[in-house]
Amino acid sequence: MLTVDAAGRPVETRGAVHVPASPRSSMKPLQALGMLRAGLRLEEELLALACASHSGEPFHVDGVRKILAGAGLEESALRCPEDYPFDRAVTERGRVYMNCSGKHAAMLATCVANDWPLTTYLEPAHPLQRAIRETVEELTGERVAASGVDGCGAPLFFVSMLGVTKAFRAFPLSSEDSYERKIFDAMRTYPEWTSGTDRAEAKLMRALPGLMLKAGAEAFDAFVFEDGRAGTVKIEDGGARARVPVTVAALRSLGLDAPELAELASGAVLGGGRPVGELRVR
Repeated sequence: MLTVDAAGRPVETRGAVHVPASPRSSMKPLQALGMLRAGLRLEEELLALACASHSGEPFHVDGVRKILAGAGLEESALRCPEDYPFDRAVTERGRVYMNCSGKHAAMLATCVANDWPLTTYLEPAHPLQRAIRETVEELTGERVAASGVDGCGAPLFFVSMLGVTKAFRAFPLSSEDSYERKIFDAMRTYPEWTSGTDRAEAKLMRALPGLMLKAGAEAFDAFVFEDGRAGTVKIEDGGARARVPVTVAALRSLGLDAPELAELASGAVLGGGRPVGELRVR
């Protein structure tokens, strides 16, 4: 865990925050920034959706289809895997329901804007992915230490928690008319579009107006407040159960708190389908 104050000075550091890690979907705001710089034109909730690991609720799916339609594309252009939505009320399966489909639709729209190849947009050598990598390295202030393939098929970049924290601070601290600020405003204004109606990420952003937070797989969180207070959380073994309580502790270490955070500050341990214990941050 790493937290920094509004001036970027460390407040709390636990673990090897300087070594490369895999932020997974916490990098989506940086990927969206690379796309805006390359000519993507999305606003408001659809821009938030481009940064999302969404739950596949009807409004998410409609939004993905709007992004595709705006670029003159069909769902068949998506190269993310087929999946079921997080929203268990929906039983359909398809690429548009996959939680990264908003990002993939935005990637395709960026390719259309530049007349770049569509079928190979996930290849590391594709102009889109090169532009995104350059943005990641610029904002983190680091060279990508290693790369891989994310669960959605997109290139995955390894950078340190220090670098991710530095990158997130750029979003609220950039000028009002910057792409960084546009992403920051979209995500904090439409938190349900970046995750889901009942997801912890949306609850945290609703409870703390001025907070931008993005979760990633394997228990990674990155966040920044409007004044530059920021932090990252990574549970070393990838266990998701501890992620949200540790993130609440990280927020509180910066003086960011609200009554709504109490329900997220601990996690129930179940046995036989009922609570038999509790996970807390010490």
